[in-house]
Amino acid sequence: MTESGVYRFAFDGEVSLDEVEGTMALALIGVQALHGEAGARLEAGHYFDRLRRACVIDGRTPVGRDLGRLFTGFLTREFGEAGFTVEPTEPRPSAASDEQEFKTLADWAEELTIDAGDVARLIATDPSLNLSSPLTRTELNDLVGLPARRPNGKEAAR
Repeated sequence: MTESGVYRFAFDGEVSLDEVEGTMALALIGVQALHGEAGARLEAGHYFDRLRRACVIDGRTPVGRDLGRLFTGFLTREFGEAGFTVEPTEPRPSAASDEQEFKTLADWAEELTIDAGDVARLIATDPSLNLSSPLTRTELNDLVGLPARRPNGKEAAR
């Protein structure tokens, strides 16, 4: 696995998605055995998107890396190397703005305590998004549905 930390898996049309979900369940059991149930729940961010025949794993933590390794190994054993692809996500291009502060999705998620599963779902649904993507607060609000904030720090009425 590369330095990116977030990995997108795509599955061939012949691969059963029910079996892929079962494979993920086995990988999660393995991660729980290695890191405990709490560690797996807190640090093994992942999202499975049946519609897109894809899965994203957040491998920025040791637990996430182990999940990615186990999942990749199990998939290879079950479906062969031709049954799926795995690749690090690519940074999302973004226009620069002097008026708004850009932070990475990972920084926003940490600062705002956004659930790792929610972050993984965002990455799975937008091919141009990853943890290193620069986003303004407004862009992040649009992505995750957070309430808009006024300049004085109070939430705007909806």
